[in-house]
Amino acid sequence: MKRLYFLLILFLQPFLLYQQDFKDRYYIYDYEKYERIANRADRSVLKRSYAFKKVEQTEKEPYKLKDIEQKLYHLTYFLKKNKWNETKMFLSLHDSTLKVHQFYLGFKNFMYGKYEACLNNLKDCSIPAFSFYILLLKADCYYELNYDDTEILDAYQRTIDAATDEIQKKIIRDRVKYLRYKDE
Repeated sequence: MKRLYFLLILFLQPFLLYQQDFKDRYYIYDYEKYERIANRADRSVLKRSYAFKKVEQTEKEPYKLKDIEQKLYHLTYFLKKNKWNETKMFLSLHDSTLKVHQFYLGFKNFMYGKYEACLNNLKDCSIPAFSFYILLLKADCYYELNYDDTEILDAYQRTIDAATDEIQKKIIRDRVKYLRYKDE
């Protein structure tokens, strides 16, 4: 019996370690849910939220989709629901020669708390459809890596300049508000 238990632990160990690597410190919401939470003004949530137009899984094989935004919605769904195997599969089956692949890897690394790796992934990443999220990830990495406050604020300013709607602007205003008053 002990031998069976040992073999079971040995077999499950990589999976268990993979789950422990996930940093559940940032939250992923769709726009509607973010607005409801923002109205409650929970600072601990607002300073750590990412909001997307949709967070859903509609396809069984999302890596085959052509639309990069639809793929992003699937990836955010996997990360939000802590679907580690699906996230890993999505990234391994996705065409890694596309520019957007670096963004997906950066976002995954960020959610796993690998901020230096995220910055490295996003270093040369330029995708107009995701410019807001790329800049937001970079700014949040600067915050997590304890960059100087003026560098962080400058990064958030570049991010708000790239915002395409009011929700995105609200996300940045909430982050900056937290940064300015965090010591009070």
